[in-house]
Amino acid sequence: MSLREQPYTQDDSSPVGSPAAGTVPVGAWIRRRWTLIAASLGLAGLAFAQSPGRTAFDTKLAMVISPGSFIAAAARLWDPTLGFGEVQNQTYGYLFPQGPFYWLTHALSIAPWVAERLWLAGLMWVALWGIAKLAESFGIGTPLTRSLAAVAYAASPYVIALASASGGLLPYALLPWVLLPLVAASRSGSYRRGAMRSGVAIACMGGINASAVLAVLTLPALWLLLRRRVPGKWRLLAWWILATLMACFWWAQGLIFYKLYGF
Repeated sequence: MSLREQPYTQDDSSPVGSPAAGTVPVGAWIRRRWTLIAASLGLAGLAFAQSPGRTAFDTKLAMVISPGSFIAAAARLWDPTLGFGEVQNQTYGYLFPQGPFYWLTHALSIAPWVAERLWLAGLMWVALWGIAKLAESFGIGTPLTRSLAAVAYAASPYVIALASASGGLLPYALLPWVLLPLVAASRSGSYRRGAMRSGVAIACMGGINASAVLAVLTLPALWLLLRRRVPGKWRLLAWWILATLMACFWWAQGLIFYKLYGF
């Protein structure tokens, strides 16, 4: 059986469509995922244990303190409030997903430092569950070892070092979710749908740090290029390149103007 024909399998190695791959009772799901749930709670505790009550800088303090005003200003390329006025440096990259998140927490009157810790915990959760599901999709390890690997990824030194500059963490956290739809599409299903789902994850990386986005995209690109004798390989790659360009267009155009007129 070729890789294209192999069905995607779950923890119990049951093909999609079998009773075991259908709706799982909540209790059974919790028992199966208890290590990841415990790790998620531990990571949330780790996030809130960092300087409780204090607001971190996180690159743009105005986004946390007054997200509505910040988002309105980020929609313009020119900022007249800094110095004698300047072309903004990738501020538009905060328009999504960070902007809506902090706007919502501000609207709900959540303290800025709590909102920051929720954001950090959310990034670690995304990384944790993404790596666990990616290892599962490749059939690597056991549920316990996958959870350990996911914790190592979600609480790596890179995450700890950039905890107060989360724009660089977004691409890192979402990288597994870029690969997952591609892995599923290479085995069964629509190449176009898989590539577009991967593109949605890329769009969620934001445009705060273009270098970080481009750096992490080398991994799915290499995975697509280096597979051997897989039917539809080049079609999937072509659809993914298109999805990537579409996902990055909203912030790439601003980056071009910054290069032309910024410093």
